[in-house]
Amino acid sequence: MADYGAHVVEKFTPKGQLLLTLGTLGAAGCDETHLNRPTDMAITPQGDVFVSDGYGNNRVVHFDAKGRFVKTWGTLGQGPGQLSQPHSIAVDSRGVLYVAERNNCRIQLFDQTGASLSQWRNLINPWGIWIAPHDEILVCGSTPARWTTRGNLGNPPSDQIVMKFNIEGRALEQWAFPLCKPGTQEPGELDWAHGIAADSKGNLYLGDVADNSPSHRVQKFIRLPAEK
Repeated sequence: MADYGAHVVEKFTPKGQLLLTLGTLGAAGCDETHLNRPTDMAITPQGDVFVSDGYGNNRVVHFDAKGRFVKTWGTLGQGPGQLSQPHSIAVDSRGVLYVAERNNCRIQLFDQTGASLSQWRNLINPWGIWIAPHDEILVCGSTPARWTTRGNLGNPPSDQIVMKFNIEGRALEQWAFPLCKPGTQEPGELDWAHGIAADSKGNLYLGDVADNSPSHRVQKFIRLPAEK
């Protein structure tokens, strides 16, 4: 679990027992033992943890399966290998890392040494990323739009979308969802959907986080069969 308010990533048992803490609880920083408002983590089959240290820092931090620091990469910028608000991170079956950069409106691919492999630009302002077992990449976010006073493209959002990509970055599908009106939260509407997952049937699970919503929630969207 990434706790951006406490500046840590924590590992728990299913019963809630704390097993491991990455970072220093309650203390922000940018070194081997500190994080600054981390946003997400990706875990490899070998147990290595890659943290998107994205709200306070603009970097990815690599820890081994025992929580020992391995390395870090990323500086603020728009070029290959640079990062701007890395907001989510995931790893595919090949071990390739996908970093959703909200401020840069791109998904940047890295190998596990930190080498930049590719950038998928200006297709979606990515907030959350999830990879299906067959390496279909699902991303929730908003349409890239004007540069705003928040310092990025498309926030506050004018819409909510989910896109599906293959590992080459080709867009396979896109779904659009109504944006919640201020003070309302109707079924099927989304308001700053930051979390995304899918089940074996292709059903989507999306989590809202907007502060102006009546309540934070997770919604399930059922995958309908294709029309014949």
